Amino acid sequence: MKINNLFIIVMLLVLCFSCEEQDENYKQYLTETVYPGKADSLRTYIGVEKVYLAWDAPTDAKAERMVIKFGETDSIISETIIDTIVVSGLNSGDTYNFQIFSVDKDDNQSIKLYADLYPVSKDWISKNMFISNPQILPSDGVNVNSLTFSWTALDNDVMKYKDGLEFTLIDSDGNSVFIDPANISNDVAGGKLVIEVPNLDIDKTYTVAYKMLFSPRVDNKIILDTTPLSGEITFVPTDYSLDPIFLLAESIGWDNSSFITLSALEPGSYLGENITLKANDVIRAFQDPDLSSEKQYGFSYFATVPEFMSVTDDGNDNIKLDINDGLYDVIVESTSKIVNITGTYDGLIEIPGTVEAEFFNIGGQGYAYNDTSAGNSGRGWRDENVDIEGSLTGRSNVSHTADGEWLVYTVNVLETGTYSLEGFFSSSKGSGTSVGQLAVFIDDLELTLIEVDGTGNWGTYKGNPASSNIQLEAGIHKLKLLLRSPSYNFDYIVFNKLY
Repeated sequence: MKINNLFIIVMLLVLCFSCEEQDENYKQYLTETVYPGKADSLRTYIGVEKVYLAWDAPTDAKAERMVIKFGETDSIISETIIDTIVVSGLNSGDTYNFQIFSVDKDDNQSIKLYADLYPVSKDWISKNMFISNPQILPSDGVNVNSLTFSWTALDNDVMKYKDGLEFTLIDSDGNSVFIDPANISNDVAGGKLVIEVPNLDIDKTYTVAYKMLFSPRVDNKIILDTTPLSGEITFVPTDYSLDPIFLLAESIGWDNSSFITLSALEPGSYLGENITLKANDVIRAFQDPDLSSEKQYGFSYFATVPEFMSVTDDGNDNIKLDINDGLYDVIVESTSKIVNITGTYDGLIEIPGTVEAEFFNIGGQGYAYNDTSAGNSGRGWRDENVDIEGSLTGRSNVSHTADGEWLVYTVNVLETGTYSLEGFFSSSKGSGTSVGQLAVFIDDLELTLIEVDGTGNWGTYKGNPASSNIQLEAGIHKLKLLLRSPSYNFDYIVFNKLY
């Protein structure tokens, strides 16, 4: 009996110690945090001053809200469990560090998802995204009453055209010109968009305002958002006579009954074959058979000028030929432009500020610039005869410069006052060597001159101050930069207001 009692006592003691041990094991879990379920498979997309975030939402019932934290202090807390969000107002131009996690009713946090994102800022767009004004030509190559507007390079390395276009046309009387929607196509073939506008009045001024939608590209990825790029230009459809032209070569005894009539072969061009010319002949052009009304515009008289011949103009459209006697095919071609386009390249350039060399006006040879060589020897991004090196996204300059070349810009002087100028150039010649001059004209009046010093390397640019400060009146002015004896590349000039 005593043995049985002893056994019972021992078992009770073992059971007590066992329960106490289990109690201690249980207590160690009383303060442990139970994490709510976490999100999975984070997908991120950047936009214009915003980012798009998406994930697989947690299925754990303990998760009640989602937290999206970015920056040092900024965060968004949802009222429920969500799986997508758009975070806007990210305009600092910096990388944002995102953390995404769930919380439960006691604000316990799940394991976090992380993403470092760099949204596109509006400042980046203004510096990197441009659209050139359209080329304007007769729709059929001849009739300037109907014009075709064509934009090229709509799909380049910093932007993607997104099939959006607003296009308005206003004449000089303030009237809107109707454009048939059938003539507006958003189909871009080969990076070129073409719009046809019929029934325009000759010699009337028109203003075109346009806006297109693009998506920026970053690291060759297209951003989800679109941003509008716009421009405005003024043009005048200018017709010229296609009537016969009557030529008289005075020195060989031609008179009213023996003149040669030239008929139009193509717009602006006339051909007279097998005309005998003698040394020092003077050719005069008339627009009526009685030779009473001379044509008052310039001509180019030979398709290919022989080396032994020179041509001089007496200022009255009379051309004196210093040639050998002989038989020539004479070509007469009007130098008038079919369409005279005037306007800025990318809006008014504000002063004080920087005038980039390659942002000269639209208008072509003789209007926006004078370039002594055909084509763009620099192979840069503007389709002009001006020689431009570089690209829209990199450093650009006007290169292959020659004496007498000039560029025209339209500037907006914000305040009347005295301004200093500094131009930035590069040259292969060393420092201390003169490599030319840059003359500065405002409204066709030469105001100052920049002496350009060598830099020793075409890739090394240096500032050169103007020889004197200039006085500018507030308002819109024409800025003309004339290159004199240059052996330099021209990058930009800077206007600073002194007082």
